[in-house]
Amino acid sequence: MGWLTPAGPAGVFRPNPILESMLDAFEQNFCDELDHPAFNELGTVDVHRDDVRRWGNLWALSDVTDAERRAGFDRLAGPQADNLRREGMSMLEAAVNISADEEPNAAGLRELMATPPEDWLDDTALHPRADAWRRLQIRQLFRLSLEAMFSWILWQLDYDGALGTDELVRRFINDAALIADQSAGEWLYGTAEGNAVRQLAQLDDVLASRDLQVLPAQIADGLQFCLTAGRNEQWDKSEAFDRLPLARALKETDEWHDLPMRRFIGKVIEVWVIAQHAYWCVGRGLADARGRGKTLLRLRIVMDEGGWTLTPGASIGVPVPTPDRLQTAISLLIECGRIIRPETG
Repeated sequence: MGWLTPAGPAGVFRPNPILESMLDAFEQNFCDELDHPAFNELGTVDVHRDDVRRWGNLWALSDVTDAERRAGFDRLAGPQADNLRREGMSMLEAAVNISADEEPNAAGLRELMATPPEDWLDDTALHPRADAWRRLQIRQLFRLSLEAMFSWILWQLDYDGALGTDELVRRFINDAALIADQSAGEWLYGTAEGNAVRQLAQLDDVLASRDLQVLPAQIADGLQFCLTAGRNEQWDKSEAFDRLPLARALKETDEWHDLPMRRFIGKVIEVWVIAQHAYWCVGRGLADARGRGKTLLRLRIVMDEGGWTLTPGASIGVPVPTPDRLQTAISLLIECGRIIRPETG
């Protein structure tokens, strides 16, 4: 964050000049201790435990000065901050200001910021940042929906042994209450209802409960939302095609839109879930070989005479959404005095 700047020979740094006021405030608290060898002698010095305890009381981390707040905010989200981070923090502040919650709530703010910016954000200059946040949440939901489908497949195989794609499709369509002969286009090209963050939370709850009767419907809702809402977004075309970005998924969906749902879901299972799992396992296996690391059987599912089956010792975990740092951002803005928490007591 630019706390230090190069000074002279390589490897030599000095404090950033904009931090002088903060350092002056720090030094003022320590002025009576600066004669100690630890602060003015090079080489080995003796420091006693009592010294450290005394110094600790001179600078409480929880007692932030105004100078520290100003300097911290300048680097975090002010004039000295990275452009993208500054805009993101400004968007978060705007969300906090219009939120109905007295206490900043990460879950509520995450959901608010995932709605179209025209509905809540007055500063149009920040709309591109809000659009990027919404795309991130849609991408998160897409990944978790596919990971949840993979876990659902593994649970089916664990309970009933080898199953073919047709049987997996039949079970999924039945439990998700989909229409097997309906065209995929009819299912996909409607209006995206809801919010990606809300869908993420609902899918996460169902996964945690391991309710296999409800899970397919929640997965289907997540995929339908992503493949419908995703059409209105500008996706980064530089994302690796082999890692199944949403841009590729949307392209393949266009190719499959005339298929009946039973064949569309079959494509999702075989191409987006099982094939991607095999591709990932091969890539990780090659990385292990190049690094001469441990030899691990990462592949959890293979084709056998009776259909898809689990590999020996395959583990079945519960996927979780990739955590973001929104709560950390809220905490930092509170420390910088930009978000005022209500007084208690």
